[in-house]
Amino acid sequence: MSNINWFPGHMARSLREINDLQHIDATIQVIDARAIITSANNNILEKNNKPFLTIALKNDLADVEKNTSTNIIFSSIKEKNIKKIIINKLQDIFSEKILKLKKKGIVKPQFYILVIGMPNVGKSSLISVLSNTKLVSENRPGVTRKNQLVKLNDMFYIYDTPGIMTKKINTNEEGYKLCLLNIIKKNIVPIEEITNYAFNFFMKNYTNVFLKMFENDKPFKSFDDFLSFICERFKFIKEKNKPDFKRAHEFLFNKFIGNTMFKVNYDKK
Repeated sequence: MSNINWFPGHMARSLREINDLQHIDATIQVIDARAIITSANNNILEKNNKPFLTIALKNDLADVEKNTSTNIIFSSIKEKNIKKIIINKLQDIFSEKILKLKKKGIVKPQFYILVIGMPNVGKSSLISVLSNTKLVSENRPGVTRKNQLVKLNDMFYIYDTPGIMTKKINTNEEGYKLCLLNIIKKNIVPIEEITNYAFNFFMKNYTNVFLKMFENDKPFKSFDDFLSFICERFKFIKEKNKPDFKRAHEFLFNKFIGNTMFKVNYDKK
């Protein structure tokens, strides 16, 4: 195992930009439904006493119970009614406040919502859908953009923030999962460690569908055995008929992060 520094250098700057925002009425946290614990950024919410809503995207790829929490909306960018669902939820959250403001004569109150989320969880894509603007690319890990104010409707305005990481990744296992979710760049950690972890995770939790993914009906004895199988099966061979393990690792990493063969819950141990 490598001694990995998981701390992203841009995080402190992003947190300062978020903390500098004034008059925020609520927070929307966007997470990956395939890892509702691992992809959450709860350290920010804990410091904020404002109402918050969590939206778990990529629901179509997730192996989770959808009623895990009443504070979580499980959805997908492909969901046609996602904007309506979120607006209705925000109206519920602010219902009492809206009533009080209307009694004071404020017929059209306005609320400002902070939207946070780690890189590549789907936050920017969600905001594009909510604001009816052209779909934009999700933040690349380590790339910070300025906070942007987007109009949701006449009542709700949302701040799009840079994708930021958690303050601390406590274990390599958590870091590997974030790599497989494409939240952390793979060049932070040796790719061999990520593919090795993924193999053991899938073989333990999703044995049958994992074997089917590679059209193999017998469990592999070890990761080395699996790697040799991949080299032979996909002709990753160097000169003198030696296995090209480097190409095999690259192939497997791309296969794992692009997995659409079966639903996954990365919060499993």
